[in-house]
Amino acid sequence: MSRDIPAQLLSQWVQTAEPGEVEAELGDIRLIPVSSSNLAAVGYDPERYELYVAFLDGSLYRYSSVPPEEFQSLMTAWDSHGEYFYENIRLIYSYERVAG
Repeated sequence: MSRDIPAQLLSQWVQTAEPGEVEAELGDIRLIPVSSSNLAAVGYDPERYELYVAFLDGSLYRYSSVPPEEFQSLMTAWDSHGEYFYENIRLIYSYERVAG
């Protein structure tokens, strides 16, 4: 997998998902590591408006109908990526657990 996914997350996903399932789900989406006490990495598909959030516990979620501006705000959050996520994304957009 060549999307700079932290090795710990990848090993957890391999244990909980079918082989190739996470790779197929992410396609060309690159997960970007973030500094947070809960979030490990985030990625975004601007064509489908889907936000992928990898948590430090090894879970991966896909959030739907997330506008590009929301992703940009998450990535540039001054205080905390995790705090921004919990206040502006977590319970606002529909989501599905992908792995972990």
